[in-house]
Amino acid sequence: MLRIILVAISCVVMVKAIPFTDCATDKANTAFTVHSLDITPATIIVPGDIHFSLNATVNRKIDLLFIDAQVHRVTKSGYEINIPCIGDTNIGSCNNIDACSIMTDILSGNSIISTNLGQQLDQMFIAALGHSAQCPINPEEVFVQNYKMTLQPLPAALSLITDGDYHIKIMIKEDPTSPDNVGCIDFRASLSLPSNNVG
Repeated sequence: MLRIILVAISCVVMVKAIPFTDCATDKANTAFTVHSLDITPATIIVPGDIHFSLNATVNRKIDLLFIDAQVHRVTKSGYEINIPCIGDTNIGSCNNIDACSIMTDILSGNSIISTNLGQQLDQMFIAALGHSAQCPINPEEVFVQNYKMTLQPLPAALSLITDGDYHIKIMIKEDPTSPDNVGCIDFRASLSLPSNNVG
């Protein structure tokens, strides 16, 4: 689950000292809490290197994890344009993403997200936690400090992702049929792409 959140974040690059809102609907039963999230440098070119920091808590054991993501591009006038779920990529505004299986798909090459990015995320969690992040997830503190990741050019299928500002909401659920989430982060992001970055 932690890795799928990072995958989503890495596909829409953000600025340093990211302000965010904890939008969990079931606060008494919150399973995952983000305390701080930073990505540097402030202006990022994709492809390129980023430095990632995360302070979060897994509050209790989680056996099953599903992600709902809402991604909107924010125009200069402040209007928000929904980015639809792009095919079967799990990128964009997608519901009921199976977070327990998606990393296996990435590392096996059965995902639009590069295997290289998956390997970097796996190495980051091994360095931070001493083990890979996989289901079930046990309670623990997560501290990632200034970890360097290299972003590859975006695949052609992600051509809807362009330069600009984005409003992103990521909701974590244990039951895909439930209207409530047990962890949620709502934030804004900025992305800069050269004209030839799409592969």
